[in-house]
Amino acid sequence: MGDEYFFPFETVREEQDRMLADVADCLQKRQHMLVHAPTGLGKTISTLGPALKYAVDNGLSIVFVTPRHTQHKIAIDTLRDIKRKFDPGFNAVDFLGKKHMCSVDGVETMHSGIFADFCGKQIEERKCAFYAQTKKSEGVPTVEAEAALAELSSGGPLHSEELIRYGKENGFCSYELAGFLARGKKPTVVIADYFHVMHPSIRERFFKRIDKDLGNTIIVIDEGHNVPDRVRDLMSINLSSFVINSAVKEARQFGYRETENYLSAIKEIIEILANKTVMNIVNDKKNRRFSLEGLVERDRFIELVELKTQCEYSQLIKDLDFIAEEILEERKQSFIASVSRFLDAWKGDDFGFVRIMKVKSRNKDFASSYNGLSSIQENKDVKIE
Repeated sequence: MGDEYFFPFETVREEQDRMLADVADCLQKRQHMLVHAPTGLGKTISTLGPALKYAVDNGLSIVFVTPRHTQHKIAIDTLRDIKRKFDPGFNAVDFLGKKHMCSVDGVETMHSGIFADFCGKQIEERKCAFYAQTKKSEGVPTVEAEAALAELSSGGPLHSEELIRYGKENGFCSYELAGFLARGKKPTVVIADYFHVMHPSIRERFFKRIDKDLGNTIIVIDEGHNVPDRVRDLMSINLSSFVINSAVKEARQFGYRETENYLSAIKEIIEILANKTVMNIVNDKKNRRFSLEGLVERDRFIELVELKTQCEYSQLIKDLDFIAEEILEERKQSFIASVSRFLDAWKGDDFGFVRIMKVKSRNKDFASSYNGLSSIQENKDVKIE
């Protein structure tokens, strides 16, 4: 029992048998399926088993997304059990975020946006030895990488930690190795994070990297109750007092006086707006913290920035980008790049988003956010002018 669903264990519990059949039926009918079940039921194997059977029989691939690194390991272990018993002939690759798979020491402390700038610059200028040994400029693996891929493929499904360790020990970019491993004609199971599928631009690049078509891919979403919050986070960007203060110091340190003045002006504007647009006060007596929040109009902020800096908004962003690139020539991260990225995002759509200023009065820190909303209905009392 369970062999027709690639169920690798000897005993199938009644609830598992029912779920295996339901998942298989859903796939045959090409329908969506939402599963609500208690911890310990075996949802991972009861989903991956029949999904992989259907993928192998129909030449499809699977992308299994989960918000927790521990679930990556569970999924890979499950695939190992399936391969050990059935050996159905498939590839399996475990992806984390690019920063978490990087072989360069010290990048783990970088903000994701700052790391993206650093990584892109290193690749563009061919300064990353790990990338250079892994991928040619034409986008194909090097001779050394081809040998590594053959070795890794023969070892079966690997945890991301194993692939990362292999990359560091042998001088390869683990993220690029994972991309190459995901390609090929065999049905492939890719274990990834929410953002690989939920974020529109990241999804497009990710599926291009793994050479898969979304229309021919089975998407399995683990921990589905976390999706709304995670998607909202993915579509939001924040600028904190720490980042803007660090950007001001960075400009001063590198001798960019005009940029320092621009950033100081932006900081002053945000502080003024944050205090003038307070709409809600939350008094947390237990922790003795106060939080002040208020909505801010997109155009009003842009007008104030242009007035205070005497620089057109789009040109200001370009100037900050240029300075950030200069700084990235000298070190791995730039806070000015983070400010520029925030200013650019601020110009985004109104529909489905809200712009918020937040001040913590105890230490006078602030955070300015361009946030995605979970739904328009949930925020029907919020009006963005």
